[in-house]
Amino acid sequence: MISLLNLVFRQHNKYATSTLVFFALIAQVQAQNFFEPADSINKNRVIAAHATAGTLYSASMIGLYQIWYKNQEALGFQFFDDSRDWLQMDKFGHTYSAYWLQNRTFALYRWSGMSQKKALLWSSGFSVLYMNTFEIMDGFSQDYGFSVADVAANTLGIGLFTAQQALWNDQYLSLKFSYSHSPYAQYRPNTLGSTTPERLLKDYNGQTYWFNLNLGKLSPENWKIPDWLCLSFGYSISEKLKSDNPFYTVEFNNQMLEFNAYRRYFFSLDIDLSKLPVKKPWLKSLLANVNMIKIPLPTLELNSRNGAKFYGVYF
Repeated sequence: MISLLNLVFRQHNKYATSTLVFFALIAQVQAQNFFEPADSINKNRVIAAHATAGTLYSASMIGLYQIWYKNQEALGFQFFDDSRDWLQMDKFGHTYSAYWLQNRTFALYRWSGMSQKKALLWSSGFSVLYMNTFEIMDGFSQDYGFSVADVAANTLGIGLFTAQQALWNDQYLSLKFSYSHSPYAQYRPNTLGSTTPERLLKDYNGQTYWFNLNLGKLSPENWKIPDWLCLSFGYSISEKLKSDNPFYTVEFNNQMLEFNAYRRYFFSLDIDLSKLPVKKPWLKSLLANVNMIKIPLPTLELNSRNGAKFYGVYF
């Protein structure tokens, strides 16, 4: 399944697709063991955790090599600077994917009964290996190259989770994702996607990445703000049809259309689903695994093209 999905989507979407599959595997393992973390080391769970991580890694790398890299001529290791492409939206995607890979892997190892320190070590090691193996494979690929910017974004995502967990045993700043259909994919369907699933992962114009500050955790206790309420800052782009050029012209329906890319900034509220006062273990596990998605709520947008715009509900 991982291999087939990654054959469909472009290179920069391998991370998101494989990560989503990994989250599903974690949820399945947890479901088989009544969802609750063990109080102490449970050897069977430790084996299951390692097996889940190992299976995902092996299947992803073998499948991707056979489908994506095998038929490409190896030219030796090369570098590729894509730090300015897509107005950095792909770098936000790397950071987001790495953050949640680390988040869910840590939860998996904690579920096995590992101490926080050991769970952080194992999950960090796995996340670094998993995310950056792609970069090394790209480095030997004739069509891509090793991207230092991608590695930096991966490291930022893993470090953001790990540092907070080590310092506070909690996540005061978390990352989320939302998507709304944009009109731009129709002009470059091979690049931005021709179907809804493809556009979800390939059309950066429809994606928004969010930074959530937990108001309940950061505010004085006497303010009585619930732990699940967050202040959310979003980033997206619009009219971006070519990775390395802000301008794009295309003939469409006998008309010449011109596009000039620009950045978009959002301010909203959000709900941290992992902080909701839920008692049932299976529901807590479910909420934790879908907490990576931004809840649609009223949102204010600011951008240099249209100024300010308010949405009653923004996806």
